[in-house]
Amino acid sequence: MKLFALNYRREQIGQALPDQLSWTHHVVLLQSKNLDQIEIKQWYAIEAVKNGWSYRELKKNILDDLYSRQTNTNHKTTNFAIQLVNSNSQLAQELIKDPYKFHFLAMGDDAREKEIHQGLLKHVQEFLMELGAGFAFYGSNYPVKVSNKRYEIDLLMYNTKLHSYVVIELKKGEFKPEYIGQLNFYLTAIDEQLKLPEDNPSIGLLLCEHKDRIIAEYSLKGANAPISVSEYQINKSFTSKLPYVLPTIEELEEELSKEFEEDEHVQ
Repeated sequence: MKLFALNYRREQIGQALPDQLSWTHHVVLLQSKNLDQIEIKQWYAIEAVKNGWSYRELKKNILDDLYSRQTNTNHKTTNFAIQLVNSNSQLAQELIKDPYKFHFLAMGDDAREKEIHQGLLKHVQEFLMELGAGFAFYGSNYPVKVSNKRYEIDLLMYNTKLHSYVVIELKKGEFKPEYIGQLNFYLTAIDEQLKLPEDNPSIGLLLCEHKDRIIAEYSLKGANAPISVSEYQINKSFTSKLPYVLPTIEELEEELSKEFEEDEHVQ
């Protein structure tokens, strides 16, 4: 109670924000060692109310340092300021994160783009939670046809806050400048073929494991569509090493057979 009184001004208690959160939410906010500033605590409190986070989701977002990933614009690589009108530019900038943490995926270093893509679809609820508020899943390997040729977009979303389609391309390894040209092409196709007059311009989100920020910024200068380049993280598993540590099925069967024979001999 003393912590509660120290962190909330007298006129706030029982009004507005405090009475929209459960006591458990407040305990998470007050006892978290990662929150050393009242302003940051208040940011998490406001986001918890706005997005309807459970106290477990609140705790997870604090541990994942959502505040820094979502509010630190100096770490984000976008061309939103040039390609979007001011109001939408600011909102889009706030919604984008860098890096994205897909820690619900556990894969080895040799995992391919297709495997990571399938993993995101398998855990689509966690994926959407990490993307943030307003994202709705529209399609995977979404087909677009240009000049009788078929192309497939990795992931197509719609954001209800931006009123925009969001084209997501997932790349393994380092960022490459040519990725921007491909994403720019997809955004043009979606704007021409799918976007309605009441929709805002479609936005591109390129997800890669690593990026050289200067190279990414140079690449974005030539794009004529709003694009963000963000890194993503997954849990690195040791599945590739398991065959050398765990016995094979044949070895297990052979061992069990020996045990069975020994038991029969004893009987």
